[in-house]
Amino acid sequence: MDDQVYTPCPSRQILHYASMTAEVAILNRQGIALAADSALTIGQERVWKTSNKIFSLGPRNDIAIMVYGGADFCGIPWETIVKDFKRSTGGDVYGTVRDCSDKFREFLNEQKWRDPLQSKLCAFSIFIKELQDLKAVVDTSSAATFRNSAKQTLDEWCEIAQSREKCLPELTREVFLSEFRDQIDYLRGEAFAEHFPKYLKDRLDEYLFEYFTRERCESNYETGIVICGYGSDEIFPALDEIIVDGRHKDSTRAWRRHTARMKEDPNRPAQIFPFAQRDMASLFMEGISPAYLGYFITIIEVVLELKTKEIVDNFSGTADEKTVERTIQRRRDDEIVKRVDEDFGKFRSERFVQPLMRNVNSLPRDEMAAMAEALVELTSLRRKIDSVVQSVGGPVDVAVISKADGFVWMKRKHYFDPERNYEFFDRKSKLES
Repeated sequence: MDDQVYTPCPSRQILHYASMTAEVAILNRQGIALAADSALTIGQERVWKTSNKIFSLGPRNDIAIMVYGGADFCGIPWETIVKDFKRSTGGDVYGTVRDCSDKFREFLNEQKWRDPLQSKLCAFSIFIKELQDLKAVVDTSSAATFRNSAKQTLDEWCEIAQSREKCLPELTREVFLSEFRDQIDYLRGEAFAEHFPKYLKDRLDEYLFEYFTRERCESNYETGIVICGYGSDEIFPALDEIIVDGRHKDSTRAWRRHTARMKEDPNRPAQIFPFAQRDMASLFMEGISPAYLGYFITIIEVVLELKTKEIVDNFSGTADEKTVERTIQRRRDDEIVKRVDEDFGKFRSERFVQPLMRNVNSLPRDEMAAMAEALVELTSLRRKIDSVVQSVGGPVDVAVISKADGFVWMKRKHYFDPERNYEFFDRKSKLES
């Protein structure tokens, strides 16, 4: 097992959501360095570069919240929500970062964030995305093949969804269908010209219910909340990454995606977490971009499939024997792809990741901050050159949290001139004293 940890992009499934930001958290025994860009993308063309994405929960807590992905929750900007959380719990001292993240999730369930329209839009966005994904993979060459393909796909997707934990355990299938069946029927009719028999409609309803009520089932409009720092009882840094993806009535669709506890991971003294647009961080860490890595694995799969077809076509046997041989060859192909993926991952880890992480383990706090900033700036430069819309950009905010000094800004932008607004800082110091 590696002594240090870096969370890479998976080679066979590039993350499907496109968060319009780049953020990095670097942890070692010295503390945590955070860096975030300032871009906020509106629609497909408009980008503002003044967004705040890092927030301190001080002065009583050495904990910060970093936000990426969706710009709001139920129509309310995340900056407003985080600062309201800070004010409403200003007297609380959290023993651990986990205590703080649990409290924040409870805070999101409060009635003041309830918006029936936003709840429905959250559900509709999930239904539309999943119907589009289903349409992209089913075989529509004939009515029979469509039904068989759709049934097989929905069976597989249901099994995957049901393997995940519930995020809305109180919502039953009966209540879900009574609330959304008409909308599902309408959206299905908009997405598919093909006829859905009753058994297929029921299976689709079941799958959408399972997807909507399960963790790690995003709508593509989700927000990542990174809560990190030191609780009063912690001597080493900790991090929780929570995904928030709308809400249903009084319950927020939220779950943990990543967690890091230095105390619980004594053999992992350094960790790097890139968030949102992480392709350049992956290139820097692993020596290959996720796009190339995914293409590399796909090419191997295609070559093996062509080889399987050649073997089966030249196989001198009955039709049934050819079917058996095809199954055997494809199973071997899957084993080869898995082996190549694992061996290549081991090579990247030993050749690139581990040597770098050994140095990160000993970095002082100012150097960690410089590294985090550089990874965000690298992504910003790439988006400036390769994208029509520069979805990562603007000033990079950088902060460091340590047990000795608490939360410290290394770089911080203001949309106003600080020298002309001394009253603002005086007011803040009084509120936090």
